[in-house]
Amino acid sequence: MDVVHVLHMNEGVGETSYANNSLLQKKVIILTKPITVSAMTDLYSTLSPTKICIADLGCSSGPNSLFVVSELIKTVVRLHKKLGQQNESPEFLVLLNDLPGNDFNTIFKSLLPNFQENLRQELGHGFGPCFVTAAPGSFYGRLFPSQTLHFVHSSYSLHWLSQVPEGLEENKGSIYIASTSPPSVLKAYFNQFQKDFSCFLKCRGEELVTGGRMVLTILGRKSDDPSSKEGCYIWELMALALNDMVAEGLIEEEKLNSFNIPHYTPSPAEIQSEVERDGSFIINRLEVSKVNWDPYENEICYSSEITKDKGYNVAKLVRAVAEPLLASHFGKSIIDEVFRRYREIVADRMAKERTEFFNVGYLIGKSDDPSSKEGCYIWELMALALNDMVTEGLTEEEKLNSFNIPQYTPSPAEIKSVVERDGSFIINRLEVSKVNWDAYENEICYSSEITKDRGYNVAKLMRAVAEPLLASHFGKSIIDEVFRRYREIVADTMAKERTEFFNVVVSMTKRV
Repeated sequence: MDVVHVLHMNEGVGETSYANNSLLQKKVIILTKPITVSAMTDLYSTLSPTKICIADLGCSSGPNSLFVVSELIKTVVRLHKKLGQQNESPEFLVLLNDLPGNDFNTIFKSLLPNFQENLRQELGHGFGPCFVTAAPGSFYGRLFPSQTLHFVHSSYSLHWLSQVPEGLEENKGSIYIASTSPPSVLKAYFNQFQKDFSCFLKCRGEELVTGGRMVLTILGRKSDDPSSKEGCYIWELMALALNDMVAEGLIEEEKLNSFNIPHYTPSPAEIQSEVERDGSFIINRLEVSKVNWDPYENEICYSSEITKDKGYNVAKLVRAVAEPLLASHFGKSIIDEVFRRYREIVADRMAKERTEFFNVGYLIGKSDDPSSKEGCYIWELMALALNDMVTEGLTEEEKLNSFNIPQYTPSPAEIKSVVERDGSFIINRLEVSKVNWDAYENEICYSSEITKDRGYNVAKLMRAVAEPLLASHFGKSIIDEVFRRYREIVADTMAKERTEFFNVVVSMTKRV
């Protein structure tokens, strides 16, 4: 199977099109909206770019294609106004990516004009230029020039693999991992996922600017077992329909045994392991959510057929996604019959048990530049205070130019590289966390000065750490004035942007 040319959602706007059967995917996007908005808010507050490049990878075709981009743009423009910036908001470049078979025409003919007009009406004066372009190709390779992307979004796309794994000869009668699949099949699928996701991270690491953000929502599972129902049940039921048709002579058995879905539903631990192994990114947030198979569950809908026949609803959802794969292998003539049977099987199972998709949502930040704000911003603000005092003749320029802090904030990749090069230790666990500069953030404290004056809190923290270094070089007489100015600079900075320390914790075992 040539996945790059075969894999795409049903095109157009007809009854079985993805555009008309993507409510579930929209529900997932809405579930993860708080993560997406928070990520863009942090990015804009930290980097304040005048041009923002957003890539949506696996955008498909339909109302969801521009939904996330619209929310991201609105987040930036509103924050821009909230910060009191009078000039026009940043320019936006939106890059919509999917495989070449995607129906980009529907996006640009039917959806884009309304998208731009709605933004202009809702955001009004100050909304900067917005350019939208298609970027067809596989996201398991390079798509964009180095250091060009600020924000990458991908929802319900990364569970698709670049190819059907090799070594699935023993997976007879199944079209994906199943409860009956031998261990070799599970291993083949996992190895392909590792290879693909590693390529994805490597490519995005080169394309994202330092401090850029990625929000990835992947159809996954909670269980550590890839053959659990959470990850593969929906395809097991499809295999039942196909096996019934083989038994009745409607499909050749050889055809069924040679068909496997290029798909893998990873666990949170598997995703986290790959991110840490890559070393280019920090996981800022991880959330697991779930949605019912039936996208119309709890929806107000006036079509009795849609609301009552769960099998019909799920079969339409899966057909919009899987029909091109099935048709390319088995032929178009069997499609209606496959999904008629599938509808009946799904309806029967949903009447007996609860059926849900599990989603793994990640907010990932790029951090491999020693000069990024994450590692040095707190000292840059100290340098501002000292430079102001040089300008006013309160300290000598030569004194400042000969002073440097004996400190380095390493990235997880740098720590890992040194440990592996040394060879004496094995890394058992590596975790990244963050805390606000203000140690009293979210603390219950009865001192109004501490809780309200964030600059004061941070200046006290830094003075307790840095005063001996500063006093030994500049003399004790300037210390009070340095930290008075530093307090004001920090307070002003923290009022405008989110400020955090990033911590890397490593657990190691000494090799024998």
